[in-house]
Amino acid sequence: MTPHDFTAALERLAPGIYRDGLRPAQRHVLDTFAAEHSGTADLAIGLPTGEGKTLIGLLLADWALDQGMSVAYLTGTKQLAEQVQRQAAPLADLPVHLFYGGHYPGAELLACNEARAVAVMNYWVYFNSNPKVAPADLLILDDAHLAEQPLSDLFTLRVTRSAGGGLELYENLCDLVLQSASAVYPTLKAMRDGSAPRSSPPELVAFHDWAAIAGSAAELISRSGYLQNSTDARIVWTQLEPHLTRCGILIGPARPRSRSGPTIRRRSTCPGTPAPGSGSICRRPSASRVTFSAAWAPGRS
Repeated sequence: MTPHDFTAALERLAPGIYRDGLRPAQRHVLDTFAAEHSGTADLAIGLPTGEGKTLIGLLLADWALDQGMSVAYLTGTKQLAEQVQRQAAPLADLPVHLFYGGHYPGAELLACNEARAVAVMNYWVYFNSNPKVAPADLLILDDAHLAEQPLSDLFTLRVTRSAGGGLELYENLCDLVLQSASAVYPTLKAMRDGSAPRSSPPELVAFHDWAAIAGSAAELISRSGYLQNSTDARIVWTQLEPHLTRCGILIGPARPRSRSGPTIRRRSTCPGTPAPGSGSICRRPSASRVTFSAAWAPGRS
């Protein structure tokens, strides 16, 4: 079969606009894809900033639509998603629809699901506990490392010292650890009582200590008011419960409030890819809440 001609595709999509055609690096990447990787399941493309990766992604999206595949183009922020949509505007024959929180026009969703248009959005719009966009046949990930954060959120249960059952569950879980191995975790009692300084280091519960109490912890979590009052927590719990003995557990104080301004609520960050069986270690920045975090690395038994 003759490899796809991306130079011709660009001229078809934007006649007369790209007078110089593809840049050498773009042409090399796309020609190599066409000749060697059109059937490759997972592929990474690395180019310096400003070398035209977005156009490469859009031309690959056009190729995928021609093959009858639905396409989702994911970025780190809504602003970057809007930028992709703007860069796609000159490609007249490539419809691109932008989705974001609260903006999911039915006709545009249908067009993307039926492989008649490209869906563009940030990672959190695509990866969440209640996604509106259907899974795509082809995912194009801009700055792929940024996908780790929203993906880890789907497999991380955070229990905060808060109303709605959080405080009670937090204290009960801390009590389980203290009853089993109090000498190993010297600051945990103060954290449990809410008297630990904000600068106290978090306690990472050893896997063998957690395995010894995981059954009791599962009972506490399953019947807790915290789970009943949080839809997101219930969804995550269905993923974690069968693998609870394999979860990584972190208990610790949050980062102190900045003296220069109010606390900024943002999504939790995870500092690395989980090791086998370890889960990830996450915490939510907050001025007053201490978190008990359990995370599981999906795909591991």
